[in-house]
Amino acid sequence: MAIGEGYARFYEKIGIPPMYHEAVLAVHAAGNVLLRGENGTGKTYQACALLITAYGADSTTIRFVTANNYLREIRSTFGKHATESDMDVFDRYAAAGYVVIDDIGAEKVGEFGLAEILALIDHRVSYLKPTIVTTNLTLAEIHELEPRLASRLASFDEIVMDGKDRRMQ
Repeated sequence: MAIGEGYARFYEKIGIPPMYHEAVLAVHAAGNVLLRGENGTGKTYQACALLITAYGADSTTIRFVTANNYLREIRSTFGKHATESDMDVFDRYAAAGYVVIDDIGAEKVGEFGLAEILALIDHRVSYLKPTIVTTNLTLAEIHELEPRLASRLASFDEIVMDGKDRRMQ
């Protein structure tokens, strides 16, 4: 997908490197982007930049959550003092116009956690809700953990973030 010169200048002006210009358009067109790479390569930064660029002026609900924090929110509903149900948490992210799920696979989440993340991504894909996912894992590594999750993520536009850990420089 080729971008127009005007868009290219705008993206450069707000600091999106040229190699990610196509990703911004992919979010607009397909709605789903998988940002994959090693620690510190800028995946979360780029996910946020894509959200701001693609949807910043949109009044639709935008949600950002790490996979671990999403699961914490789900687990917090299981106590007797819970103020919301697990479906309330699910619905908050499922109904949002745009969602970033950051750091899938950063921590061992177990079968339950993978099933919860799969359910959310599957719902969003089924209802054509734009979703950006970041991970340090390859699709093959995700497949070893949860084949159905890898299958859903394989349908996303994948961008591999190369380079050194910027936080270590």
